[in-house]
Amino acid sequence: VNTGQYREGTDEAVKLFDPLVVHRIDLNVPQATMDYLNSHTSGDYPGSHGEYQPASMTFTTKGAGGTTTPRMQVGLRLKGGWGSGNRNMDGKPAFKVKINYSVKGQKLYGLKKLTLNNMVQDRSMLHETIGYRLFRAAGVPASRTGYVRVFVNGVDHGLHLNLETYDSVSLDKRFISTKHLYEGAYWQDIIPGQAEAMQVDEGDPLDKSDIQALAAVNNISQYSPSQVSQWFTDVQKYADMREMIHQWAVERYIADWDGYSWQIKNNYYVHFDAQGIASILPSGIDQTSTGGLGFLDANSVGQMFANCMASIPCKSYYLGAVNKVRATAESLNLNQMIDDVSSTIQSDVLTDPRREYSYDEWTWAVADSKNFHNSRPAQANYETNSNTASDVKVSYNYDAWAIGSTATPVTTKVGPANPFYTVINGAQNCTVNSGSGVVTATAIGWCRV
Repeated sequence: VNTGQYREGTDEAVKLFDPLVVHRIDLNVPQATMDYLNSHTSGDYPGSHGEYQPASMTFTTKGAGGTTTPRMQVGLRLKGGWGSGNRNMDGKPAFKVKINYSVKGQKLYGLKKLTLNNMVQDRSMLHETIGYRLFRAAGVPASRTGYVRVFVNGVDHGLHLNLETYDSVSLDKRFISTKHLYEGAYWQDIIPGQAEAMQVDEGDPLDKSDIQALAAVNNISQYSPSQVSQWFTDVQKYADMREMIHQWAVERYIADWDGYSWQIKNNYYVHFDAQGIASILPSGIDQTSTGGLGFLDANSVGQMFANCMASIPCKSYYLGAVNKVRATAESLNLNQMIDDVSSTIQSDVLTDPRREYSYDEWTWAVADSKNFHNSRPAQANYETNSNTASDVKVSYNYDAWAIGSTATPVTTKVGPANPFYTVINGAQNCTVNSGSGVVTATAIGWCRV
């Protein structure tokens, strides 16, 4: 829900994720916590920054009706990987703030956690704000962003990105249910032997049967046509392929060389709902929207993307998704957004005492982002031959759900293709007419069509 020029949502926290306002955070950090943070700066893998430590915080909202919260007792730790990590408190570290660390149930405008990125690898300080907006507009559940000026014990630590944290609060806004949220990092793929090692951020850490089932399906040779064909049938029982394909399309469109669909297989989350259906969520897109990255290269990339590119129907879907992302990016007028947001943060960039590059480098990076988004639509068209997807959308209407009840689809579509309906999960509970899409309940329980 667009509630402002670049604001999305109707929740309490929507004003914190407005990229046209720079808010302020004041952290009071005891010496013991400071010492702990300085000894836990290495961030090679999730969890490597240690545990949250006690601190306190006030949050001051700027703009009309701006207010400062009462001082809140919170938990604090550093964050960041190889490139953005390893900054101690003498530099410009990134932070995680746990609002309910000391006070059970305490929230800040409905939020349980804050993620404050230092943007030291993004000289434009825009890539995450622009990229996540494109993800969301393309139908991929992705974080919202805002900006804050961070002060620690009265010392100015400069401009930070306020990135919406993937946790139960944000996931409940995007999914009907959540069974697990796994965090993938540094060459961890969704295949046997690697998927099980992912950190569990939400859900039971002792029950990883959902990601194990998806990993087992993905464990094929993309050079075997029969295995690839069977994979595209089987994987849809465990994954929301429409969401994943669009996620990969946006990754490639914004030249995300540090995500799942490229060779490092890093910076992504895997979400499972209560029915065991997976989605991939983006993360760590600070080094995007610059340089170039091909749309079709599937060499040594994430296994699911490699399998998709080897599958004729899945690749066709992906090619259409790329051009849907292209059209979406053009409709968003991202260059205007770059101008608007850069104008908002310009004075904070200029006065940031801990930025790791010059003001001239910032202005160059902003111009580079605009050049990237100017040229990207033509590159997407060239590499995909302007392939377009039929883009079928289906919803069901029904008055009751009992044995023998029927549900009739309401279908809208773009393109000439006619939808084909099949039950891919829960076939013991329903049947579907392949042409009309009418579902008949044969038992009580969920089914996936």
